[in-house]
Amino acid sequence: MTFLAHKKIALAIGSMAVLMLGGCGSTPIFPAETWTLPAKEKPETAMLIGRLGLPDNKHLNLHWVTVQSPERIYMYSGTVPKGETNFVMDNNYFVVPNLKPGKYHFAGFAARGGYNSFGRNKEDFIDVKAGQVIYLGSFDYTEGSANAVLEVLRVPGSFSLKRAAQPSEIEMLRWLLRVGNGSGWEPAVKQRIKELGGKS
Repeated sequence: MTFLAHKKIALAIGSMAVLMLGGCGSTPIFPAETWTLPAKEKPETAMLIGRLGLPDNKHLNLHWVTVQSPERIYMYSGTVPKGETNFVMDNNYFVVPNLKPGKYHFAGFAARGGYNSFGRNKEDFIDVKAGQVIYLGSFDYTEGSANAVLEVLRVPGSFSLKRAAQPSEIEMLRWLLRVGNGSGWEPAVKQRIKELGGKS
């Protein structure tokens, strides 16, 4: 293969990466303790919360999570699917507020330079009821062996998620009370803390 052929291949790969990154865009990562929870839009709207980080609570560089309703079509450009509006914090927490009641799918997440997707099995759908605050869990992310090579080309690699002990649901709910003061979410958050046997 000639030098010119190598150069063309390298240019093509570089152009693909630029296009794919351009389609992905970047979303802000918010400081967890100074971020403000958006106001509750309607009494029936619900919220999903969770944490997705590295072991020992190291920063994953999570950019966004993709939560989708099977009843909606989400328009997006680039290679990464979009979903409901969500917010990602610098402590690996994520919040998906103001969801209409219905079924939702946690389709994947963008982190560490790539998009990681989940299968779409109906049994994995989340049944969101009016006014609920649902804790999806706390998870540690581990890359598969192929991910480092594929990351250069922006191709999703293998990964695994392991349930983590921290933060607990009550810890996240108490954080929501701090950042959600005056948002209208307080009654739902306090009710959930009470159901878990905690004090708000």
